[in-house]
Amino acid sequence: MSKIRPYQDNETRRQYRNQTETQKRQLSETKEALVVNNLIKEPVSLTSMYDSLVIPDRADGFVYSKSPNSPEKPEKSAARSFAPLLALTTGVFAILAGGMKLVASAAKHKTKLPGWKTLPEVPKNLAINSEPHFVTYLMIQDPNTRTVLGALGVFVLSAAGLVGKNFVDGVKSIWVRKKEADVQRDLQEKLISVETRSFSGKMQILRNMLSDRAHELEEILQKNNTSLRTPVAFRKFLNFGGAEAENLHTKKSDKKLLAAIGASALAITGLGLFAFKNVQKTAKYYSDYEKNLLDKVKSLIQNSDLNAEDLDYIKKLFTSLRVPKKFIEETLSGVKKAPQNVDMKKFTQETIREVEKISQRGAEAIAGSPGNKPSYYSHTNDDRAHLYNMIVNPENPLLKILFAGMATVTGVGYVATKTVEAMREVQVIKENAKTELDLQNRLVEVELKNFATKKNSVIQPLMDEFRLQAFNGKDKKELKVRAENILYEIKNGPPFVYS
Repeated sequence: MSKIRPYQDNETRRQYRNQTETQKRQLSETKEALVVNNLIKEPVSLTSMYDSLVIPDRADGFVYSKSPNSPEKPEKSAARSFAPLLALTTGVFAILAGGMKLVASAAKHKTKLPGWKTLPEVPKNLAINSEPHFVTYLMIQDPNTRTVLGALGVFVLSAAGLVGKNFVDGVKSIWVRKKEADVQRDLQEKLISVETRSFSGKMQILRNMLSDRAHELEEILQKNNTSLRTPVAFRKFLNFGGAEAENLHTKKSDKKLLAAIGASALAITGLGLFAFKNVQKTAKYYSDYEKNLLDKVKSLIQNSDLNAEDLDYIKKLFTSLRVPKKFIEETLSGVKKAPQNVDMKKFTQETIREVEKISQRGAEAIAGSPGNKPSYYSHTNDDRAHLYNMIVNPENPLLKILFAGMATVTGVGYVATKTVEAMREVQVIKENAKTELDLQNRLVEVELKNFATKKNSVIQPLMDEFRLQAFNGKDKKELKVRAENILYEIKNGPPFVYS
C-alpha cells in the first residue's frame, strides 16, 4: 500500500467539493491508496540495472541548490529591542503635537474671521427609533397607568414576535438543510459514474499506449536498415515548414494586435473630443442661463420700484449663483427707489454675507436648536407603535383595526418572505448540483487528456533515446531490453492511477 496526501488526485478533489463536514474531516486525514497500474519487478543487481532500466548515459547537470547562506544576524541587545517602541511612542507624541498646532491655528483664524464665515454650531439630537426604547422613555417621562400598560403590551408583543420569528427561521433552516442533504445524496450517486468513466478512461489510455508503442518498438527492432529513420537530434534542423508557419502566424498576430491598439486609440480620442465638446456646450448653456437671470435682475432694478418680495428674490438668486462681491455692490447701487424702512447699504452687506457663508442652518424641527442642550425626537416604523396607540386610546375602534391589519400584514409578509427565500435557496442548491455534475462530466475529457499528455511527456524522451540508439547501431539484444523497459515504464511509471 502506498500513502498519498489528500487533494493530490482529481478523484479526491472532486469528492471533497461535494462532501459533508464530517466527510471532509475524514478526507483531510492521511489516506492510503492502492496504485493499480503498478507491477513489482524482480530485483536485479546494481550492474544489470543500467542495462535493464531506462537510465540516461549521463545526468543533465541539474543539481539541487540551497538558498545562499545569509550572514547570521547578531542577537539584539536590550537597547535595540526597545528602539521600535521608543520610536513609536515618539511618533505618537509628534502627531499629537502637530494636531495641537492645527487646533491653535484654527482658534487664531476664528478670532479674526467674521461670524458668518466660521463653522456653525452643531445641535445634539438624540434619536429614539426603537419602539421598546420609546415606550421606556414615555414610562419615565409620564409614568401613568396607560403608558405603563402600553409599554407592557409592547414588551409582550416583542417577546411573542421574537419567538415566532425564531420558529419560522428554524423551520426554514431545517427544511433547506434537508433538501440540501437530498440533493447532495443524489449528486454523489451520479458522480459515481463520472469517477468510473475517469478511471476506466485512464486504464484504456494505458492499454492503447502499450499497444501503439509495442508495435512501434517491434517495427524498429525488425527493420534491417535502421539508419533510414531520422534521429531525434537532427529533427529540429530538418523541419522548416512548421517554423515558417509559426513565424508567419506570429507576424499576423502582431499585425492584428497593432491594428486593435490603433483602432482603440482612435476611438478613445474621438470619444474624448466628443465628451469635451459636450462639456463646453453644457458650460455655455449654463453661462447663458446665468447671464439672462442677472440681466433680468438689472432690468428689474433700473426700470421699476422694488418691494420686499423683489429684494428677497434678488438675495436668494445672488446666493444661489454665488455671484462676486463686486457685481453685487455695482448692481444694488443702481436701485432708484427702495421699499420703506430698508437701508440698501445694509441690505447689500447682508446679501454679500449670505453669499460668502460656508454653511446654512437647518430647520429647527429637524436639526434642533444650536447649543449644548440635547433635543429629543422619535421616528419609528414599527407595528408595536400601533399596539401602544391602541392601548393608550382604547375608546377609538379604528386604532384596534389598524393594529390588527398592520400586524397581519407584517406576520404574513414575514412568513411569505421566508418561504420564498427557502424555495429560492433550495432551487439554487439544485441548480448548483446540476452545474457541478455537468462540470465534472465535461472535466472527465480534460482530465483524460491531461493524463495522456503527462504520460507522453515521460515516455516520449525514452522513445527518442531508443530511436537514437537504434540509429547508432546499438546491439539488438540491448535494444530489446530497452524496449521491454519502455513498456514496463508505460505500465508502472507516473502518473499513477489510484483507486
